[in-house]
Amino acid sequence: MGAGEDGSSKPLGESGRGEPAQGLVRVLIVDHHPLARLGLQRFLEEREHLVIVGEAADGPQALFKARELSPHVVLLGLGLAKLDGLAVTQILRREKPEVKVLVLMAQSQPELWLRIIRCGAHGFISKEASADQLVQAINAIAKGGKYFGDSTTAESGGATQADLGANKLNPREREVLLGVVDGLTNKQIAVRLGLSLRSVHTHRDRIKRKLNLHNVPDLTRFAIREGLISA
Repeated sequence: MGAGEDGSSKPLGESGRGEPAQGLVRVLIVDHHPLARLGLQRFLEEREHLVIVGEAADGPQALFKARELSPHVVLLGLGLAKLDGLAVTQILRREKPEVKVLVLMAQSQPELWLRIIRCGAHGFISKEASADQLVQAINAIAKGGKYFGDSTTAESGGATQADLGANKLNPREREVLLGVVDGLTNKQIAVRLGLSLRSVHTHRDRIKRKLNLHNVPDLTRFAIREGLISA
């Protein structure tokens, strides 16, 4: 947070292009719970490449510090006072698109996943995730990747069964998939796409078989990772 070694006022870990320099990642911690912020800070400070530039307890404070401190990554809790985490994410996306937002979720909440991504977050992770998973998530989005609550990132290697089936979905199946992850019933999908109810059932069964994914959370994660859902 001081001057660089060359005497410039460039913040520690800043490359001048809004990207991590020399492997350093500047992190802002935002959560309404003081103990949660303290625990995150103590753990992350043990990682040499992570630089904690500040913390915030509510939405307006989060925006102020993000503007002033220029973090690479904001760890953001949703349950903030005055301005919630989703609103903060939308504002940061508009005002500071170079800042990456990783949402901290109290529990697995698939119904929020699409809202989080569409607000402009680069990923989300459960507060119950392991320490290694949290670091993996921060590293992934700092490098321009995505992280969706597990080891699935845009930067990850190794094809899963879903990866192998990604190109097998035809345009109609992709449309049905989007209806499913939007939380629509089969009847609502049928109305949206002008299909019979039986056709929707058939498409859903084919999607599950092709991707080997059999529940809405897994299908949602797949759709996000494949870029079928965008902010």
